[in-house]
Amino acid sequence: MRPMIPAYEFRRRAREAMKLCMPILLVVALIATLPSLLQQTITLVTDADLSTLLNDLSNRLMQVMEKHGLTQASVIGDVTVNSAQFTADVLAVYDQLYQDLQIFMQTKGPILLILWLMVLLLSPVLTLGLINALLHALRKQEITVAISLSRVRYILKALGLEVMVALKVFAWMLPGMALVFLSVFLPETPMLLMMIAGSILMLVLGIMAVYRYAMAMFVLADQPETGVFACLRRSCEIMQRRKMELFSLEISFIGWYLLLSLARMLFFSFGQVIGMTLSMFASLFLTVYTNCAQAAFYQAYSAAPGEEGASTSEAEATNA
Repeated sequence: MRPMIPAYEFRRRAREAMKLCMPILLVVALIATLPSLLQQTITLVTDADLSTLLNDLSNRLMQVMEKHGLTQASVIGDVTVNSAQFTADVLAVYDQLYQDLQIFMQTKGPILLILWLMVLLLSPVLTLGLINALLHALRKQEITVAISLSRVRYILKALGLEVMVALKVFAWMLPGMALVFLSVFLPETPMLLMMIAGSILMLVLGIMAVYRYAMAMFVLADQPETGVFACLRRSCEIMQRRKMELFSLEISFIGWYLLLSLARMLFFSFGQVIGMTLSMFASLFLTVYTNCAQAAFYQAYSAAPGEEGASTSEAEATNA
């Protein structure tokens, strides 16, 4: 097993690769995020957002509580509540929610379905194109904008890999889910302890599974002829005893995300349009940076021992 490579080294490799072709990488990243951007834009324009129904539900429940004197100040004292009327009012609120939901699904449901299918089908394969471009940049190979569509013919394989990763992660979380389910049949105190233990186990196993299969998309982007299950197995091999290393790499970007949040507040002080434009480009830059560092991680550990150094020396000799 190779010695551990520190996170700053992967970030350094990413910056070196990015500075040679940053404009093209930004365009490729923009293309990769287009399905999500279109989904957000169309949802905003058509008001096809379920969160509006949840906000209405919250407001109506607050009105019912105020009607019966159950505000934060009044709950502290003795408040007599007509339980039958209170229950009827709450049920009326949920009945209104059901009616609103029916109308919403009839009018906005088709839009939501189309947007969901668009993101489901296009995002994985465009992500493969972005990863392929980043690997080309790290290997000092020629990059064009067309590389973002270089893996389009593997759209079904990319979708299948996404689904299999999701199923694998779900399967790893099953023991924790089983504990949470079994806790319902226990007395109150043991139930609470077992529910907490099950939730923690579910979270830990789920995170482990996510990192176990974190390199599967990188394998498919680099070697598109590889089968779905072979990509999963290869990811397990790459990530063996390296989950904490990838985790530390991702954590090392926390400062950048905090800086992006502060920058967004500054950007929007110049106006809505300028703020959205600058915020989008800043997000694209961070997307390229983080993914390029992960691609460097993949390249370092997917190659056979000694292969990475040989390929690097060969590229330097060619440039010279």
